[in-house]
Amino acid sequence: MLWAFQDFITAATEAGWHEREVAAAMIDLADHHLLGMMENEKTSAIISLLRRIT
Repeated sequence: MLWAFQDFITAATEAGWHEREVAAAMIDLADHHLLGMMENEKTSAIISLLRRIT
């Protein structure tokens, strides 16, 4: 898995991104992915509750 991460960074820097930009973009992507997962969990809990009370 580490090789995939390194390959991604290499590809991005070869495409003209600075390594810090790549790292910051990956952090933003991971953060947004986590926020999406959390919202999906909340939505699932609400749907489950609504199914139980209807």
